[in-house]
Amino acid sequence: MKSLASTSATIAFVLALSGVYQAQNPPAPSTPPNPRPPAQSAPQAKATDARSFVDQMTAAGLAEVELGKLATQRASNQDVKAFGEMMVKDHTQANKELASAAAQVNVQPPAQTDQKHRDLIAKLSKLQGAEFDREYMAAMVEGHQDVAASLEAAKSMSNHALMEWATKTLPAVQRHLERAKQIRDKLT
Repeated sequence: MKSLASTSATIAFVLALSGVYQAQNPPAPSTPPNPRPPAQSAPQAKATDARSFVDQMTAAGLAEVELGKLATQRASNQDVKAFGEMMVKDHTQANKELASAAAQVNVQPPAQTDQKHRDLIAKLSKLQGAEFDREYMAAMVEGHQDVAASLEAAKSMSNHALMEWATKTLPAVQRHLERAKQIRDKLT
């Protein structure tokens, strides 16, 4: 019995040493690395990309709705108020469509926006009138530029449902961006 335990301990020690040796002495460069990741990491990477995209777009979409509501209450310029109303209507619809596309790939959209957008909402909540108008429209230009770039990149996603949503949504975001720039430029 002692001999079996001693042999087992010796084998464990030799295996441990061989692991240390292999860690310190990697295979020769002539051994080509495995170019393909393990079978499970590719779907996981796609799921992460899909999740990240859905999270980012949902955060922006929810923020557009909240900020649009704020614009209808705090803006002094009629074009800004109308833009806010358009944001509520269009982004509410886009958010529903995104949730449907996300469901097709088993991704649950977040229930609320991210911290960056919550901070923007808090900042703009303290403003009114012309000051609100200027800050809101500047934020709309910046936000729509970011979303348009993300949607453009997503058009090449391998995930069909999300790629289709991005392709369908991009023209509306580009129209929003152009309108936001027009209004912003009138205010400054």
